[in-house]
Amino acid sequence: MAEKHSSELIGASSFYLDLRSGPQISLKEVSGLESETEVRELMQSTKDGKVIIIKSQGATPVKPGKLTIKYAAYKGDPVLDWRQLVVNGKMEEARRDIHIVIYGVDNKEIMRFTCKNSWPSKYAWSNLSAKSNEALEITVTIDHEGLEIAK
Repeated sequence: MAEKHSSELIGASSFYLDLRSGPQISLKEVSGLESETEVRELMQSTKDGKVIIIKSQGATPVKPGKLTIKYAAYKGDPVLDWRQLVVNGKMEEARRDIHIVIYGVDNKEIMRFTCKNSWPSKYAWSNLSAKSNEALEITVTIDHEGLEIAK
């Protein structure tokens, strides 16, 4: 008899950035959580003149990726300190494995994305407007060398 798979949906309304030092940072939005393999294509001709394309894994099993995270700005932001390591040319110190952690409604961890050798390549503040009463928002681009997913 075939095994049934779980039909329980994963809610993604409570998720955090874990830099592995200090408290987790509550995130407003995350994009770029994807795992992609480079594809190599080889075109060949058969005896009767038909062209066939053979696709296989390229030289890189997992392509490096890029995350974009958004969160509310606050004093003492550890991501800004992390970005400063890059600005100061301390790349060896800046590269680290980080996690995007999703929690369920019961506050238990339900999924974890680990981004290998990550570093913040861009740090941007939202637009400033005297007409707005919205909190300042931070958008960070994080480059990484591979994504692992744990459920």
